[in-house]
Amino acid sequence: MRLFAYYRANASMDFYPDDEDFTYNFNDIDFGATGKFRDDKTYYEARFRFKPQNDYSFLQYMPSNMYIANTSIPHHTIILGNTRTPTGYEGSKSFQSPS
Repeated sequence: MRLFAYYRANASMDFYPDDEDFTYNFNDIDFGATGKFRDDKTYYEARFRFKPQNDYSFLQYMPSNMYIANTSIPHHTIILGNTRTPTGYEGSKSFQSPS
């Protein structure tokens, strides 16, 4: 099992002659666990995300990836649970089974 967490934020500042603004924006905090089962073809991920959203309550948006996946069938992955759809190069790379 591998535990992980990350924090993302940004800071910005402008230098107008009559006004100096410093802004610190909190984007999100994620934490969770990934791992493999003993058969080496089944793996899991549980990820929680703390990210402000206007259209969702805090608990609706908190579970991000909660799934168990199996790769017993060649060239296929069977997923049971909730996961982000892997799109693009980085999305598909983040969906690989943990090593």
